[in-house]
Amino acid sequence: MLTDLHGIELRSVLAAIAAMSLGGCMAGQSTRTPAGPLSVDERREVIERQAREQVPARTPTKQASGDSGEVPAAIENLFVDDLMLRALVRREAITILEASQQEWPDGALGCAAPGMNYMQMLTPGYRVKLQANGQTYSYHSDLKGRFVLCDGGVPAPPAKRASTDKPSQ
Repeated sequence: MLTDLHGIELRSVLAAIAAMSLGGCMAGQSTRTPAGPLSVDERREVIERQAREQVPARTPTKQASGDSGEVPAAIENLFVDDLMLRALVRREAITILEASQQEWPDGALGCAAPGMNYMQMLTPGYRVKLQANGQTYSYHSDLKGRFVLCDGGVPAPPAKRASTDKPSQ
């Protein structure tokens, strides 16, 4: 019998974890088969759905400079995909310079548009600085994947993928 320091049988724990993982995977499956890679909007929907289903273990706090934060790969991929569309570069041409957890002072995610009003409450999220073609891009998000590109202190909305659908006649 395999036990840890507290006398719990590890096989039972591993079996329970495997059952929960499979149940979560099966519950989250969609009957739709993707025709290609997910768009930025589709990825954002997936992240929002996962955030609703999962309560974060802890609220992220602002990182001290020099510390690297724990940014989920799904959020980083959302930013990289957006930058690929925006800068017209391949994934390999993008470098992650910094990634940190943040606690934004309001719903503007640290990048308020002049003359706009924002929800006045602390908003946990992430800041990721990317580089492409020698230029630096600062992405700010909340925990659910809502994000802006903060360009010189002014927010830019997510890039839109050009539609390949033909107009109906």
